[in-house]
Amino acid sequence: MLVQFLSKTSKQLKKHCALLSNEEKQSLYNEVLEEVKNTPRNSQGNIDKLKKLSKVAVAIEETTDSKLLEQFNDGHPLREVNIAYVSGEATNYLFSLGDSSELYDLKENREKAIYQAIKSNDRELVKHLLMILTSDEIEIEFFKELETLLSGVYEELKENLSQDTKNYLEKNISLKRFVCSNVDVLIAKPVDMQAVVNLFIVQSGVNYKIDELLLIKIAEGLEEGELLSQINQMIETVREHERFVELEYKVRRLKSELASGKSKYSDEVIKFSIEEREREMGEIGDRSNQVISEREKLLSRLSNRASRRH
Repeated sequence: MLVQFLSKTSKQLKKHCALLSNEEKQSLYNEVLEEVKNTPRNSQGNIDKLKKLSKVAVAIEETTDSKLLEQFNDGHPLREVNIAYVSGEATNYLFSLGDSSELYDLKENREKAIYQAIKSNDRELVKHLLMILTSDEIEIEFFKELETLLSGVYEELKENLSQDTKNYLEKNISLKRFVCSNVDVLIAKPVDMQAVVNLFIVQSGVNYKIDELLLIKIAEGLEEGELLSQINQMIETVREHERFVELEYKVRRLKSELASGKSKYSDEVIKFSIEEREREMGEIGDRSNQVISEREKLLSRLSNRASRRH
């Protein structure tokens, strides 16, 4: 019976499911979920099958009182799905959220996948999707498209986003906007030292990812010496600061999961993860003051160097 549904469109599926009795919907839903559980995720053909099964499940959910499907919630195979797989020569990502069986395909519909990930307020998911999209060498036009997409979704949804998600998106958008605006300087070979130094001087220091990018470019154009050592030290300090901030976020997230009691992991596992991250935070230490101090010293030195050149 199930096979006949896999070739139907979402509209056709909803129309058909609306005509079924509650018992028939429950029976079909159970059949779909069992088939999902029995479908390996090791080939493109099986991935395509999972997406078709997802469409059937969604059609049932959208035409059925949710209370009639509550019995299937435990161990639901189409909720919070995360599948990374190779599509062609690139990595693709298939995921679902916790309140629906809909599977989002990152490469098939980038806009919808990004929108739903941001809307879900799952900062880790958004970060993961953007890492996949920018993992290979990309054209600057794609970078611009991504910045435009993120900016538009952020503006639409920002009132309902958590502060952690907003902070992450704001920094990611500003980095992409900076790269798009200064691409000629950033890709120049050999490095245009004066232009890169000038960019660093006029930066506010709010986004340390931009600082790190510029410092790496400056270091490429320097020979061994005290200034290069100072810049390399600053790069390391920035990275440690960013790592500390990331760990702080993860500890907040884990503690929130623990307090809610809704995590799929046991309390013991969550507590261990918190302890491990807090231990690493202790090893790194809060570098916020250090990074500001080192940046000011380096900024002064680079400004004086630029003045002497003029």
